[in-house]
Parts: sequence; structure tokens; C-alpha cells
Amino acid sequence: MTVAKELEQAERVIEDIEDLEEVEGVVRDDEHPEALARLQRLRDRRLNEMCSVRIRVAAVLLNLSTPTVYKWTELGLLEAVGEGVQRVTLRSVLEVRPLVLELRQLGKTRNLLQAVIARVEDAETFANPSLRQSIEQMRRGELVDIAP
Repeated sequence: MTVAKELEQAERVIEDIEDLEEVEGVVRDDEHPEALARLQRLRDRRLNEMCSVRIRVAAVLLNLSTPTVYKWTELGLLEAVGEGVQRVTLRSVLEVRPLVLELRQLGKTRNLLQAVIARVEDAETFANPSLRQSIEQMRRGELVDIAP
């Protein structure tokens, strides 16, 4: 498959996945759990149709240079496929892509790698249930003064 054909196919998969995620955002788990599960299976199936893309294709999808994609792959921000980094998973591109787009919209173009890594680390931190519970308690004013 040519690079152009692979890029075209990857763009179609990404568009389908973005559409599915938009619908998932509307379908609530507590109201329609079966529908949500079907949407998630469809998204995973669509992703599995194109598990990986060439580094050059990932660079176009992320609007980055090819050396930058190699660097991000070496640092583990993008998941390499096989030995001798020539391909990355489309899933990892899809995880990083919204962050790159958001940071660019905010005018962040320099040190993009550090900014993306910081966002990923922040997301992991805020995924901690205890931290989320503490933040919610703080928002509700349920503070406990432990100062002596």
C-alpha cells in the first residue's frame, strides 16, 4: 500500500472513530449500557482494521515532522510496532492527536513534546479516584482544618 493510500485509509478510520466517540458522549452508560457497549465494540473493531501506520503517516496526521515522530516514539509517547521503529499504533496516534490539536489552538508550538507529556501526566494524575473525590469535597466546601 502506498503512503498516500495508507494516509487516506487512516483519515477515514480517524473520522469514523471521532464520530463514534461523539455519539458515545451522548449515550449515557446508565440509560443505555447495551448501546454504549456496542459503540465501544464498533470503535475497537474499526481501530483493529488498521492497527498501525507508518511513521510518515503519523507525522502527517499529527502535523509534525518525521524526526519528531521518531523522537516521540523513542520516548514512549507513541507506541512502536515491531522492531526497528517504522510503524506506530494508530491508537497511540489517536490518544496524542487531541492534545496536540488543543495545544496548537492555545498557541503552543515550541516545546510541544514537554507540553503533551505534561498533559498526559496530568490526565493520569486526575484519573486517581481519591484525588477526584478530594477535589469534589473541596468544591463542596467540605474542608477539614487539620492545622494545629
